[in-house]
Amino acid sequence: MQILNDLLNMLVNEELIKLAYIEKPLTDKKDNINLHLIFNQSAKDDKYLEMIKNYLETKSFLSYSSITDNILHFISEDGLSLYLHADKFIYRYDQKVVVYNPLNLDDFDLEYRLCEEDVVKDMVDAIYGLTYELHNTYQFYLENEKSLGLISLCKANNYLFRFLSDYYLFNPKNHSYNYLLSKMEADKSEFLKKIISMVKVDSVMEAAKLIVWFIDDYITKLPINVAKEIEIDYYLYMKKLVNQASN
Repeated sequence: MQILNDLLNMLVNEELIKLAYIEKPLTDKKDNINLHLIFNQSAKDDKYLEMIKNYLETKSFLSYSSITDNILHFISEDGLSLYLHADKFIYRYDQKVVVYNPLNLDDFDLEYRLCEEDVVKDMVDAIYGLTYELHNTYQFYLENEKSLGLISLCKANNYLFRFLSDYYLFNPKNHSYNYLLSKMEADKSEFLKKIISMVKVDSVMEAAKLIVWFIDDYITKLPINVAKEIEIDYYLYMKKLVNQASN
């Protein structure tokens, strides 16, 4: 797409970014793009996001909104929906297309990925992943794409387990469901069992709402070193969308 190429060329020519990648969509639809950027360390995110906003306004993008300080949403006159993510590290996605990577950074580069032994950072990543996949679940619900909604819901559920492993076991690598349940409060473990029973194609939004309700109690009680790192505005935005959806 020419507009996207022009934007990337501008960012590269101005030496603003060190990496850019696009999430590969689950469907063939071309009107929804998530572009992730990692700025150079000398870059001020807010300054360069404003520069990008001004640039896109000259390229037929008619509307703009800020989902969070680091996630911007643009809509072009021909219906293209562009989500621009200013990231601090490489998030793990099943599929992504790297469009600029001169330093050959990858998901295993410890300077940019979340170290699995660092429980605090992994917890932040898990919350972001859960938020993002529940947002996707809601979008697929609007499009009546029930199977794709279930796929996103299952991914959100996986992020939930990862968060709980961090929270209770201090070990994101532990995947023992029964052991995790044994470490949780009885009411929490029963609620988690209920969520799992609802993860099916005919109750996608009901399960999504339960996950939000469940995780919300944890987020309000996060230690400050975790709370200050999470994308709380994005989480609250997703929470509002999911809670207002009809079952």
